[in-house]
Amino acid sequence: MFKRLGAAILLVEDLEKSIAFYRDTLELEIKNQSQDWVEFKKEGQSAVLALHPAHIKQKGLSNMLVGFSVSNLESECKKLEGKHVKFYKKLSQESF
Repeated sequence: MFKRLGAAILLVEDLEKSIAFYRDTLELEIKNQSQDWVEFKKEGQSAVLALHPAHIKQKGLSNMLVGFSVSNLESECKKLEGKHVKFYKKLSQESF
């Protein structure tokens, strides 16, 4: 699904729900896990995505954006939409 993942730590409100999303929906593999920390890793990559419970609840606010590299963006978006992932911005050409 994804080609490259940069290191990122996400502070999440519901750790178990977040683990299920990244593991089951985005198909990332768990590298390490403890009671209040989980790291995901994609095979062949050294970078990780880590989840940690947010100590200060900021409901509705994003604590970080995560970018993934894919070979075919439209195809991957359709695949994720089939898994009920909601996109809040339509695909568009960006200058970067």
